Amino acid sequence: GFMMLELAVDEGLLRKEGSSYTFVHDQIQNAAYSLIPENERGSMHKKIGYLILTNASDDTIEDLLFLAADQLNRDNMGIEDEIERTALAKLNLRAGKKAMSEA
Repeated sequence: GFMMLELAVDEGLLRKEGSSYTFVHDQIQNAAYSLIPENERGSMHKKIGYLILTNASDDTIEDLLFLAADQLNRDNMGIEDEIERTALAKLNLRAGKKAMSEA
């Protein structure tokens, strides 16, 4: 877990910013992403989207709305449950309204 992240920081692949980690270059991120089998990428994005939604505090959820919606939309073909599809549509509507209000 975190030990591997710290190793990546030590190797110059990631940058630690507070409690967040970011890739130091887009090409490193692309290379890491290419290591994930294509048939697993959708479910990974879905997990990330739900982790964002379930772990965001009431204070930060609005700031993370676009990120969560983007992650969940990357697996929209893998969402077969009607309730999940409706929830994603509502999330997209909420994100769209936020985008329009910020334009």
